[in-house]
Amino acid sequence: MDNCVMGIDIGGTMIKGALFDLSGRLIKKAATSTIADKGKEEFIESTALFLDSLKKAGFKALAVGVGMAGVLDKERQILLQSPNLPLLNSLPLKNLLETALKIPVFIENDANIAALGELWAGDGKGLDNFLMLTLGTGLGSGLIINGKLWTGESGKAAEFGHVIVNPDGAQCGCGKRGCLEAYSSGSAMLRMA
Repeated sequence: MDNCVMGIDIGGTMIKGALFDLSGRLIKKAATSTIADKGKEEFIESTALFLDSLKKAGFKALAVGVGMAGVLDKERQILLQSPNLPLLNSLPLKNLLETALKIPVFIENDANIAALGELWAGDGKGLDNFLMLTLGTGLGSGLIINGKLWTGESGKAAEFGHVIVNPDGAQCGCGKRGCLEAYSSGSAMLRMA
């Protein structure tokens, strides 16, 4: 039986997941709607079922990496605030998923984990420095400096989606006005259309 790892991106509208071998080769991928309006228990149950659906015969998942938009408490592995999924605020998602799946779960900001994925097995492989932008319900960014993820002292560095470009501008999901995300994200484009 071959070992593999799983990765999921929990977005405001979609959950996307993939199974990779240990060299970074894609084995299987899938997507489903984010069930955010039915409550925390249903969200955890549907996410665990989605991850189970990614499993493939002949492979044993060693761990799951979870990416989500928002500010994390890295030590406790808890999402403190999500502009696009307030349901997940202060939810001990790591512990709940580990209980459901019986394998280790690691949580990181979605754009940061996307940058790490590109560094490991994508277009960033072999690069020491790059900026990764993610466009979805929101606008995220992950920064790799000297071959490592850079998040600054507070863990919130390189959040370019929340740079204010118009102080009196449109309301952002984070609560501030005029963030870049309020003008150049999927939800912003939908609003403007």
